[in-house]
Amino acid sequence: MNIKSVIAASLLFSIAGCISIATHEEQMRRCHSVGLHADELEGRVGELESQLAAKTAESQALEQNVAELKSTQDELQEKLKSDISQGDVAVGSSEGNLTITLGDKVLFRSGEWELQPRGQKVLLQVSEVLKKVDDRLFQVEGNTDNIPISGALKSRFPSNWDLSSARAAAVVRFLEKNGVNAQRLVLMAYGDKRPVGDNKTIDGRKLNRRVEISLEPLPAESKK
Repeated sequence: MNIKSVIAASLLFSIAGCISIATHEEQMRRCHSVGLHADELEGRVGELESQLAAKTAESQALEQNVAELKSTQDELQEKLKSDISQGDVAVGSSEGNLTITLGDKVLFRSGEWELQPRGQKVLLQVSEVLKKVDDRLFQVEGNTDNIPISGALKSRFPSNWDLSSARAAAVVRFLEKNGVNAQRLVLMAYGDKRPVGDNKTIDGRKLNRRVEISLEPLPAESKK
């Protein structure tokens, strides 16, 4: 029996016991009013149930997302443990996103933009994991220190931004060639504009010369 039926039945029972207090017409008006209120309550209960179901589904999806991201992180850390232990590669997560940080000496020789053998080996291991991830964008970001481009290299790369772009593009092409969905790859180049270390020190500049691969949530329209 729903809320409306219960309230109406209770009211009619009350009416039967004290009909002499009010007229039949007044009692029917009261019954109608109670019925409208019961309809409002039922509607509100339905809304709350729908909201609860949506929140539950959202929570379950979030838990699944976190679990999948943790599994991806664990697999990357296992495959790259040698390079991680040497301090040349890092895999970390923050606020639901996963980032692979590759130091420039892993990927490129000094002043170059073509992948060296060690860099290809590392990226091959990365691609083996990424091509199994179907619900993320792979944002490849090139970064440099703030030392100006000089010498013969300047004729090809007028600025650090140009060098960071070429290096990020080399990584994107390699990942695509080795099975990572090209539609999920995004190339970003920041040059020396996003330092993570102090460019006044050797160690700081080393940290800044890097390529980062960030696993980002897909745009809403891509999920449809």
